[in-house]
Amino acid sequence: MKKATILLLLAMIGFGCQTQNQESEELKALKEQNDLLKSQLEEKKEKAAIPKREKKKSVCPNIERIKNDLLGRKVSYKKPGKLLKGNWEFAALSEFIGVNILEESSNSQVCEKTLYLQLQDMDTKRPYEMKIYVRYRKDNNDWYFDDLQCQYYDY
Repeated sequence: MKKATILLLLAMIGFGCQTQNQESEELKALKEQNDLLKSQLEEKKEKAAIPKREKKKSVCPNIERIKNDLLGRKVSYKKPGKLLKGNWEFAALSEFIGVNILEESSNSQVCEKTLYLQLQDMDTKRPYEMKIYVRYRKDNNDWYFDDLQCQYYDY
């Protein structure tokens, strides 16, 4: 009886070891299969991914664009209480000594800026200062110069 019990115990231990080994091998195979499926899924996601379209940012024109748009344009300003009227024609980029944005507002269709300009006459080299209002309108996804008003002009 003792032999039978010992044999039975040995058989159970051997079967337990074999079962654990089988489970370990099955678990290992499942993990490998899982890893393979994950990598295949990632590959499919990458292939199926729709490239994101970058939206064109419709930013108001910058100072350089505004200066270029002003070239060839004329402004007039009459000082309050004075008979004399000041006139300026934007003839060259070299006339712009400094440009500061005082106010700016925009939406999807209109961009408005009030600018303080420090200018120098090309011929006389005399310094001038000016406050102007510019407005751009958007059409076909681009900004177009729409309005120019001189609010202040002096030397």
